[in-house]
Amino acid sequence: MLKAPQADADPKLGDQRLISLDNDDEGAAHLFQLMRDLGVDRQRCVPWNICPFPLPPSRFDPSPEEFERSRPYFDKFMDLIEAPEVVLVLGAAARRGWQQHDFVDLARGCRVVYGPSPSPPGIDNRGALNRLRDAFVDAFEIEI
Repeated sequence: MLKAPQADADPKLGDQRLISLDNDDEGAAHLFQLMRDLGVDRQRCVPWNICPFPLPPSRFDPSPEEFERSRPYFDKFMDLIEAPEVVLVLGAAARRGWQQHDFVDLARGCRVVYGPSPSPPGIDNRGALNRLRDAFVDAFEIEI
């Protein structure tokens, strides 16, 4: 789970973004490479944004109201997933929204794993790529 379909991932696209591991942006590239390196079958992963609608261009993170507005969307999304096991929450904003707005109540008993955002600027922080890798290892229970 990431933050929102924002222009910060690829300014050329503005709010015309869909979340996909095949997007042509740095965040998707990090996820694609990491999953390939760890041998994670992409069919085991269903990406979702905690805030599934575009944010106003004037803000980088969802507001408390937008997190609350997002809860029913996540609830319906989880209804569509057959036997979900883990929710991998990536990035500080997604983590904050998850924790402060009780998304865990909608997680159907899934284990929750937190990691840094795969996109700039978060992934550019020292050690972030290793922490992201560790989160994937934990989420997918990979023996290293």
